[in-house]
Amino acid sequence: MRFVLILALTLLPALARAETALPPELQAVVEKSAKNCASLDGGKLTVTDQAVSRPDLNGDGTPDWILDESGLQCSSDAAYFCGSGGCSSTLLVDGVTTDIFGYGWEVVASRFGPVLLVDVGGADCGQADAAPCVRAMVWFQGRWNTQP
Repeated sequence: MRFVLILALTLLPALARAETALPPELQAVVEKSAKNCASLDGGKLTVTDQAVSRPDLNGDGTPDWILDESGLQCSSDAAYFCGSGGCSSTLLVDGVTTDIFGYGWEVVASRFGPVLLVDVGGADCGQADAAPCVRAMVWFQGRWNTQP
């Protein structure tokens, strides 16, 4: 019995990592970010818990992927991944990657299914950049329908 318990405790971290391992498309983004960070005075990349989210973006009941660069930290440049215009995020839905840029995002429910709301600069809405603006994105037939 002790052997089974020890074996289970030994395998548990590996199983947890296997379920949270990034798909190759997002792992490539992390590797590129690590390389870019290292080119800045030998910086080291840290991927925080906030970097990866698993919301259902297409309404099929299966979690999709968001790699939010606001959750990446470069030891040699604290502002490397985000600037005054926000941060990049990479979405992975149905094998399709899409890059977005903004101050943050939220998934809300609608009669059409999940809607990704991205806080963006006012210029994206035809206003001064300081004006509030939200881009709504809905996954439909293998692509994003976006407004504005």
